[in-house]
Amino acid sequence: MSSSLYDTPDKLQTKDFSKDIAANKKVTSVSVRALSSNIRKVAHGVEGEMSEKFDPSVPAEGVGSILDQILASGDPVKGKETLKGMNQEELRMAMQVDDSVVGKVEELEKQYMQAQGIRKESPVVSQEAKQYLDESKVTVVGSG
Repeated sequence: MSSSLYDTPDKLQTKDFSKDIAANKKVTSVSVRALSSNIRKVAHGVEGEMSEKFDPSVPAEGVGSILDQILASGDPVKGKETLKGMNQEELRMAMQVDDSVVGKVEELEKQYMQAQGIRKESPVVSQEAKQYLDESKVTVVGSG
């Protein structure tokens, strides 16, 4: 979830609140309302409808349990098919809010690559990007 905030009419800022909501571990719903930086020129907007309630623990617990079963089975090829059949939105959200789910997906990927003889290549980082990040710390989990 992110929201956009105007500091000035020509400068748009975006803030991602998903980690805050996940860390809060409480049932959350949100609404959106545009606020004017100058109430004398433009009135505040009307508040939008409340979203459906989101409980960050529900998808993470269910997905984590399924991943535990897959890892315990010792069959990463079948496990991959199980993951493909899951609700992908729940899987994505669980990975976003629970680091242990990310770790389980990463472990399943390692097992799958070993079983299939897949070799993982280091990411390619452009010279321009190297000044901003350490390529040895770049990892991708759950990409396919």
